[in-house]
Amino acid sequence: MKTIGIIITKAPLESNLVTKFLNLARKITNNRNKVEIFLISDGVWLAKKNQDNPSSKILNELIKKSSKIFASKEHLTAAGIDDNELIKNITLSEKPYLDIVTLTMETWDKVITI
Repeated sequence: MKTIGIIITKAPLESNLVTKFLNLARKITNNRNKVEIFLISDGVWLAKKNQDNPSSKILNELIKKSSKIFASKEHLTAAGIDDNELIKNITLSEKPYLDIVTLTMETWDKVITI
């Protein structure tokens, strides 16, 4: 089993690429591999709960399938998103760049960035 890391830097409504890559993540998990997603920059908008868009629906589905989702605390704050506005089971990263390097070097077998 491989662990694939996906770093999302785009807002869910900025580009249809976010939905395409989340669909790819769904396929990866259906093939019994593991997906972990790191939301940074405008990608943190995916972490906000109660959104009605395809990307958010897929992200919630991945969480239910036990995919681990990380979000940059610094970028959430910059976007004005409070902790109580987040989807359940989002792991906040206080040091996102250090965490991304650590995950890339020690945990993820492959990395995709959008």
